[in-house]
Amino acid sequence: MSSDTRVIHLEAFGDADAGFAPGLRTDFSQIGPYRILRPLGRGGMGAVYLAEAAVSCPVPMGKQVAIKILHKSELEERRRFEREAAYMQSLRHPGIVRVLDSGEHDGRPYLVMQYVEGKRVDDLIIKGPMDQRQAADVVVQALEALHVAHLAGILHRDIKPGNIMLDPTGAVKILDFGLASHMHHESRLTRTGNVVGTPAYMSPEQASGNRLDLSKRSDIYSMGACLYELLTGFQPFTADNSVAVLRRIIDEPLVPPSQLRPELARDLETIIVVAMSKDPRDRYATAEAMAADLRRYLAGEKIVGRRVSPRTLFLRSCWRHRRAIATGALATFLVASAATLGVVHLLRAQRQAAELQAQSAPQVTKEWTREWSLDGALDAPGSAVRLKPYTPSGTGAQLATLPPVNGAVRLSATVEMIARDSVVELLINDRDIGKGYTLRLEGGADADVLSLMRDKKRVKTQQLGHLARNQPWLLSLEHEDAYITARVGDSAPMKFLDLVPLEGPEAHATYIAFSPGSAVVRNILLERQKTGEFVSALREGDGQRQAGRPAVAQQLYEEFLRDHRDSPLARDARLRIALCLEDQNDDEHALARFIEVAQESSDDPRYALVANFHAWTCKLRLGQYESAEQQFASIRREYDFDTLVSLIPEDTLNELLKDYLDRAKKLARTEPQRAAGLYVTASELAGYLKITDAISNGRTGAGDVLLSLGQLVEAHTLYLAAALDQTAPVPLRMKAWLKVAEVSRLNDNFPDATTAYTVVMNTASVGDDYTQWARLWLGDLELQVGHREQALTMWRSSTESASQPGLIMAQLLDPDGTLPVSDDPFYANDYEYFSGRIALLAGDVQRFTDSLVNVVRIGPAYDWPTPLAKHLLKADGKTDEKRDPPKPALPAPSKK
Repeated sequence: MSSDTRVIHLEAFGDADAGFAPGLRTDFSQIGPYRILRPLGRGGMGAVYLAEAAVSCPVPMGKQVAIKILHKSELEERRRFEREAAYMQSLRHPGIVRVLDSGEHDGRPYLVMQYVEGKRVDDLIIKGPMDQRQAADVVVQALEALHVAHLAGILHRDIKPGNIMLDPTGAVKILDFGLASHMHHESRLTRTGNVVGTPAYMSPEQASGNRLDLSKRSDIYSMGACLYELLTGFQPFTADNSVAVLRRIIDEPLVPPSQLRPELARDLETIIVVAMSKDPRDRYATAEAMAADLRRYLAGEKIVGRRVSPRTLFLRSCWRHRRAIATGALATFLVASAATLGVVHLLRAQRQAAELQAQSAPQVTKEWTREWSLDGALDAPGSAVRLKPYTPSGTGAQLATLPPVNGAVRLSATVEMIARDSVVELLINDRDIGKGYTLRLEGGADADVLSLMRDKKRVKTQQLGHLARNQPWLLSLEHEDAYITARVGDSAPMKFLDLVPLEGPEAHATYIAFSPGSAVVRNILLERQKTGEFVSALREGDGQRQAGRPAVAQQLYEEFLRDHRDSPLARDARLRIALCLEDQNDDEHALARFIEVAQESSDDPRYALVANFHAWTCKLRLGQYESAEQQFASIRREYDFDTLVSLIPEDTLNELLKDYLDRAKKLARTEPQRAAGLYVTASELAGYLKITDAISNGRTGAGDVLLSLGQLVEAHTLYLAAALDQTAPVPLRMKAWLKVAEVSRLNDNFPDATTAYTVVMNTASVGDDYTQWARLWLGDLELQVGHREQALTMWRSSTESASQPGLIMAQLLDPDGTLPVSDDPFYANDYEYFSGRIALLAGDVQRFTDSLVNVVRIGPAYDWPTPLAKHLLKADGKTDEKRDPPKPALPAPSKK
């Protein structure tokens, strides 16, 4: 190996040329089943060795591999190491180094990976920047690999030139998943405020240290920074120390790369500027989108990416600094008015300024004043609080009526949960019991749950684990301006933005619901804020709408607009009119109004998102499905899921999730690519809603469709992500493992298929006959590779013949076995396939070939074993297009 060549397996441990420090053990002769050939290098965490498989193991004997092994086995290092192994094992792409095996040696974990040589990209630019086309090609390949990781829900978090490598053929590999994290299952190895990654390549949100803001667009920023350096030879931001670099990333504009390389193609510069936008919404939505623009550049085509206009940047800057601008503008206006128009005009200006201020966040924290309090328990003997039965909170539940408070209100209480199924509810701004804001703390067998509801509709939930029983927990619900905030103990607050909040003279009731004996509620504090000097002109309409009279409310809003079209409240009025039309089931006119609000709200993403989302729901109800999908895709490009769930009720998102899964299933035959997109979106949405079965079903559904399209790498990535998701129910994971085995067979990767089948067979109590299906198909795999006796032995290990796979195995073992026509169309292609296998066991090759053709005709294309039948026919050069197929032995089944 030449001196300027690096081994790609050293990335997690530091520089390959670092050598071996005194005291580091380098005399390993064997690690697990692998014979050590020589050391390759070391770093701060561990060392890497070149080795070969010496005995039977997951790696073929004699095959050379690279082994990483930790120096020490401290808990945090082990967790990082195990996390890297899990993430890399879940990914299948030529641009990502494959993990072959893992284990423990002398109490130290090790990882076995492919052995590949190559040069790190940062070494290639030591003498100067890259050729423009070469740099674009390198980044395209890296983005393609990164996109696969993102599809599996994995963020890299440390993209940099030192973690991108070219092998001798020019193929790119992405290295070092040691700092990776899952988009939907946040790692606890670092805490908010800790900056993770390499400073020079961090996105602004990563530099700020808040992991909750990280998304795949953060990795895209880092890839843009890599392209910047490859083309200019300089890092985008530099300073004397890391802290100063991070501050510059957050605060300072990007120096255009053309200033450092004047001949740089303008399209390449645009791609960099878009990828490195300060606001994640302005970046490419996916790694594939950025790669597609680079391919267009390489092909001489017009790119799609566009820089953010100076006007948009200016408006956003005005919004961020709106308080200072409003204050300065108001002062200037008052002076001018006093000089020219006199006292009357001055008073009018003050009133308008007050209306404008009412629409912004408060400039100072408003003071809360105590309205009412109770030190003892609600159900204590002699309590002055009136209780009455309240069955919605459960048998024996009581409702305590507290003094009414209108507008901004905060209700807090100390709660002791006694029973496992304890339920406590705080209700504020209530028009009728349950028709305001409700905070529900509910005990459960799996976890305690905190739910925030608006008008009986769930808007946010938070899984709490199990709160300690018979211990005091502070529970609070607060309504201030347009924000509803809920807290329990020291957990992170739940916030929901309600642009049309529940308030008014009738929305003032306050209650607490609980079950005496199941929970104790004491130390209650009810607070309010002083009402403002001015009352919103929309308040009367809001009261009518909240009372269920949308037509009356719409008339009041329309009258306000006729009289005050230029008022700062005009947008609020138009949004409310659209909501009233929606309440009256007039979706066509509501859609037009929502689009109008969205188009005028470039200065406020809150209004734009809410309006766009309601426009999407209108299109769904109008049957404009394809347009609705494009609308939601646009929302996804502009806003990440964290923003989405902060503004849209969870119940609405759940309805969206169900709709996408249902329509994906219907479209799988006729529009497979569109169906795959719906499945992936549903899986990502389910991840944020923590609906584990929908996550798995979305991934496997998308994998099935992509499999039918021949996109095996993408399908395998989705299946493996579902199989490795430990939060999913066991049966769904086993279903995913079966699909991993299936796509491995289509790749002729029989060892991986065998491993996946074995995982299912060795998992007890998975239900749904998955163990038997795995046994059946593993025997079929043995038969496919010529191991007849092993196949028969596998089938003989079945202990029953009542299930569908059990019945099939019994007939395969019977010399005179036959399979009847299945009464269940779901199993039609399985029965036809194994009818052919029975014939093949008897020596009738032609009958087996005819059965394969029949399986393909029965379909559907994504349903196993149809893809296997196609694969076997293609391998024999006997596709159903090349021969006159026999009449199907079974009728085509209905859609599964």
